[in-house]
Amino acid sequence: MVDDNLKGKVMTMPFSPLVRALLNWANRDRVKELYKDQPTQLLLWFLKENVDDIDVWRRISKVLYTLPEEYMKASLIYGIKPSRARVKWPKKKGKSKERPEIFRSTDQHWEVILENSISVANKVRDSGDVPKGMKRTKEKALSWL
Repeated sequence: MVDDNLKGKVMTMPFSPLVRALLNWANRDRVKELYKDQPTQLLLWFLKENVDDIDVWRRISKVLYTLPEEYMKASLIYGIKPSRARVKWPKKKGKSKERPEIFRSTDQHWEVILENSISVANKVRDSGDVPKGMKRTKEKALSWL
């Protein structure tokens, strides 16, 4: 058996109370007392999902890499308007599909082309580099008489 005191903790202070306080509490001095040695990048990840105010994001972009960390903390604490809305947890990024070799590395719309053009999809199937989720059998293409 292992004593509970010997188990290592990931964080010294839970992160979710700070996020809730930053987004919901009206007393900003209480939020300031709670904001001690928390990772700013993790907090920004939560704010992307919960804060839509463009002025807050402009202030963050001005302060983020140019001024000391205390200014960033102050802009987060005093710049966000509290609301009683529920805190949304950020979503993980999904894996991007692998681009078939017939497309250039700079082609941004290769997925749309692949979905809408039967002839291009058949060429991809011929090359053998079929992306995940795409049928491996060729489709019948309509041709003019």
